[in-house]
Amino acid sequence: MIRAARREATFGRTCLWALLLLILAVAALLWQAASPPSPAAAADVGPVAAPADAAITYDPLPDFVPAFDEDSLTLGGNDSRGSMLRSHTIVASTGPEHRTNWELLIPAAQVKADVARTGLTDVGALGAPDNPDVIGWWGEGPAFYQRGNVLLSGHRDYTDTEGNTGIGVNWKLDNTRPGDFIIVRDKRSGDVYVYEITESISLPWDAPDGLDYLQPSSEPILTLITCEGSFDHNEHNYSQRRIVVATLVHPLPTVPVPVEPAIRHVSLEPGWNLVGWTQAAVASSALPVAGSFLSLFTWDAVGEAFRSYWPGVPSALNTATEVRLGDGVWLYVAAPQGAVLELQEHLGGRWVPLQRPSDGHSGFNLVTWTGPDGTPIPVAVSSLGGAFADLYIWNAGAQRFSSYHAGRPALLNTATVLNHGDALWLKVSQPTFWWQPPP
Repeated sequence: MIRAARREATFGRTCLWALLLLILAVAALLWQAASPPSPAAAADVGPVAAPADAAITYDPLPDFVPAFDEDSLTLGGNDSRGSMLRSHTIVASTGPEHRTNWELLIPAAQVKADVARTGLTDVGALGAPDNPDVIGWWGEGPAFYQRGNVLLSGHRDYTDTEGNTGIGVNWKLDNTRPGDFIIVRDKRSGDVYVYEITESISLPWDAPDGLDYLQPSSEPILTLITCEGSFDHNEHNYSQRRIVVATLVHPLPTVPVPVEPAIRHVSLEPGWNLVGWTQAAVASSALPVAGSFLSLFTWDAVGEAFRSYWPGVPSALNTATEVRLGDGVWLYVAAPQGAVLELQEHLGGRWVPLQRPSDGHSGFNLVTWTGPDGTPIPVAVSSLGGAFADLYIWNAGAQRFSSYHAGRPALLNTATVLNHGDALWLKVSQPTFWWQPPP
């Protein structure tokens, strides 16, 4: 009887494991069924600000900056109000952990305001400060005086958490013109940096070329963004964005040592290859390929359709006329010996726009990871928050996908890390931006 009971218990455990394996196998098949489209089917900053009562002697302004009355700079202040604003576009900017030593002055816009460190929203977009009196600085990017694009934001007006309304620090930012100056002062060291405005424009809030103003720069510039235009009460959004770009003119930065561009060689296997494009845009007809390829495909995330290029086909029939930095590119190689692609590397951090189909449902983007090798996927996509759904990486040797899904059991995630130059299908539930750090 005891032996029979043991056999029955062993049989029960065996059945339980068999059932579990069956469930995992079915789940794997279901995930594979949700795979993305195939082209084959288409043929140093101090964190603590200076004490309020500290005596500060600032460096003198250069002679080319017109004199102005500092008492007339009435827009802006510090974080003494505390957190007042909340929405899906607002991020924390109040408190000691967000304070910096910087103060920003824009005489043409009557601005004199503290600069507070800010971050990204839950879906990976640049966040605006929770205080209407301060300028938000994206703390993961370069600092003032450093080479690169210093990204800043602030409010034109506001409605606070108690329903009070008022004007914000950027109420008169539209008064700025090229040739005006932005002055940044360090309240601890007394250092003064002067930027000259080169551009002050208004764009629709969803203009595709708006993202260009967020991208890194090899020059020391700053970009300040605020809302303007008409207000949509249903969407809680302004129709336009005021974008001010300025270049550092004092003190002049040191001249960087020229660096030879890094070259990345990509071996292309016979069959389908999904390649991450890590250099500047190039015409599809001028691809730097040693060897030959039969066809090229890129992806239109909004229209959910492939664009294609076929060598030797009349140009009017080719819809993929160029390949751009950050594109994921399908290349089909027919030659049994394969081919080699030679890319001049872009090695800076960058913002990647992620779109969804025009009808609003979740959709795939075919993009490139330009960040560091060996980045765990949860780390790489963490800034996307709730917008992230699925990720797929192509294995050209095996001619199949590996995949990752945030809600999937770890045992079923066959993709675990991203390497520089990986091309991938990324599915998102809403349009957003994906920050990729330098490699």
